[in-house]
Amino acid sequence: MFIARKRGGFCNNLKCYLSSMRYAEAANSRLLTECADLNMVFEGVTMVPEGTDTAQLPGLSDWRLHVFPEDRLEEGFATSKLAIGYGGTQGDGKNIDFEYARIPSSLQTTYLALIESLKIRAPLQKFVDQFSSAYFDANTASVHMRTWMTDSWDKAPRRHAHFFKFENYVKAIEERQPHKVFLSSDNASYAAQLKDRFGEALIMLPEDHSFNRTEEAFVSLLLLSRNPVLFGSNVSTFTEMAWWYSGCQSQVVLL
Repeated sequence: MFIARKRGGFCNNLKCYLSSMRYAEAANSRLLTECADLNMVFEGVTMVPEGTDTAQLPGLSDWRLHVFPEDRLEEGFATSKLAIGYGGTQGDGKNIDFEYARIPSSLQTTYLALIESLKIRAPLQKFVDQFSSAYFDANTASVHMRTWMTDSWDKAPRRHAHFFKFENYVKAIEERQPHKVFLSSDNASYAAQLKDRFGEALIMLPEDHSFNRTEEAFVSLLLLSRNPVLFGSNVSTFTEMAWWYSGCQSQVVLL
């Protein structure tokens, strides 16, 4: 068996699982995961049985989408700010994380096939389909606002100070007017400020939904993926996975 180990937040765990799918297939091994959050949103995910000692079992704990020799990615490909000299980085720069449309089509196809093979639980899929049909049109844009202010991670304050600029999100939404935008954020206070400013032009999930935190996050990610333009957050795997779920089709504008 091969173990997809827990690697932090939902999207980090999802990326780890996708890479683990490739390792398990290559080894003709059964894939199990320690990540209960994946089991909440996907059918057919096999959890590691409670009490199992997996320390000596082959597995992966990494937030990156791994590149394999058969992918034939050129050396020095990676250009993103965290692609060089960051955890799990290949010394030869053979990473595709945060590279979006630069990723070779063959690698897009490989990972999209894995993503599409994961069956989303029916109530979540139904909600996303109905919500997007009711509120989105061809001119709707998506905005993912990551503030890093709700993280317990020790590096979060530095990321907030370095990457987050509220005025960039205000400007992006202003420039989309009179068209509507869908907003997903990790910070209710900043989201409320945008809602007060833009009113009905800003679409958000209703507060009375019945989802748990993991389900809410995944539903938001899927909704972000449904629009042709995605205003996203730098070095956020949530923005990144929303782009993957768009079929690698959304135009990404990092704020």
